[in-house]
Formats: sequence, C-alpha cells, structure tokens
Amino acid sequence: MIKNYRIGNFLATLQEDSIKSVYQFHDKKLLVVDSSGIYNIKSFRPNYLLLRNSPKINLKRLIDSLKPEAIIADGSNYKSYVDRWKYTCIKQKLPFHSTSEKGAFIIK
Repeated sequence: MIKNYRIGNFLATLQEDSIKSVYQFHDKKLLVVDSSGIYNIKSFRPNYLLLRNSPKINLKRLIDSLKPEAIIADGSNYKSYVDRWKYTCIKQKLPFHSTSEKGAFIIK
C-alpha cells in the first residue's frame, strides 16, 4: 500500500521511523503508552495521552498521576479496551477521542 502511495504521489524516497514515547508540538506534549504499559515518568505532565496496541493499564490511576487534558486511543486497540477507557473518561469528566470512531485527532 505504501509503495502504491509513493508511486501515485511521485515520491522519490521513503523514510521510515519508529514511534517515540514522547512528542512535542509547540507547547503541547503527547505521551504514547503502548502494549508494554511502561510510562514511569514522575514529573512529566503531558497534555495528551495516546493509548496504542492495547496496553494493560489502570487508566484511572494513570489519569490521576499524569493529569492529561485528553485521552486518545488509536485504531490498534481492542474494542473492549476502548469501550472501558471511554467509560473511565466519562466518569473522570475527561475528553476521550477514539480514532477508529472519530478519525484523526488534530492538535492545533
């Protein structure tokens, strides 16, 4: 699929990169928590938390410790996990965005 995209858009080169644990966009920080469930960051306060590859975490505890502005779940997660996280966010009154339901999450 990537090869077809490259050819269709006349791209000469293709560069791949691994997914990092932390991203920064201007003054906004995004923490990625994947299937390893490792997020041992004591003083870090991300604006957004991205959950990918169905991490086995206690989301309420994670929200209480990191205090993010919003939770994002990408399409790689099990639907049952996404439903549970969505319910937790509703109880915590925290915005929840599932890319499989709503599409891309835009950070402005």
